[in-house]
Amino acid sequence: MGEGQIRIMTNFGLVAAPPLPPVPVRPEEPAVRAEGIDALERLEGIERPLGFFLPEARLPNIFEAIHRETGWEMVLEGVLPPATRACDARARTAREVLADLATEAGLAYEVPGPRSLVVRGPWIAGMDGTSYPELVGRVDPRWPDDARARGVCGKVLLEGVVRSDGRVGAVRLLRGVDGWPAFAENALAAVRRWRYRPALREGRPVSAFLVAVIEYPATASAERGLGILVG
Repeated sequence: MGEGQIRIMTNFGLVAAPPLPPVPVRPEEPAVRAEGIDALERLEGIERPLGFFLPEARLPNIFEAIHRETGWEMVLEGVLPPATRACDARARTAREVLADLATEAGLAYEVPGPRSLVVRGPWIAGMDGTSYPELVGRVDPRWPDDARARGVCGKVLLEGVVRSDGRVGAVRLLRGVDGWPAFAENALAAVRRWRYRPALREGRPVSAFLVAVIEYPATASAERGLGILVG
């Protein structure tokens, strides 16, 4: 399969961009510490073990559980990633849980006082002075062999977060290909390994939301490879 076609989606429509060759991804690269992680030191009880387990919850539910156990006043700002996840906080400290959530969902923290925590979700690129993340390295999703052999095509729509270190955090499936789960599985596995030049706000790298549409063509004219729309 040849190079995929890359197009960038902005608020003003589609802008053609030259094909982007895959860039080696080095998993050993250290992640940048999330904004506000060091400030958590000022919270009372930050090292206390939590005791809750949520098998399936959204971020607001998780922070509500942390509030119940710690008594902290909590303010959630911006748009939090909507992905549903399990949260096992049994025998884990509040610091560990908050650090994991920040890394996965691109959250930032502020600590106005010893019993007060402000949680800020990722920014929306193209709004309020926030620039767009720029894709600088990708792993192409694999076209399932059986689907390719049968000429099956389709689109996979994903939503996620590009963190302030340029890595992709939480990603969820918005739309897959009916009857062919491998399309979505392969797309999710690939997008999680993409690398970006992060969005900027007031000159500083920030986390921002990502939308990716992976198109698997099946016509002879599309044999050049995958069409990938990112924005």
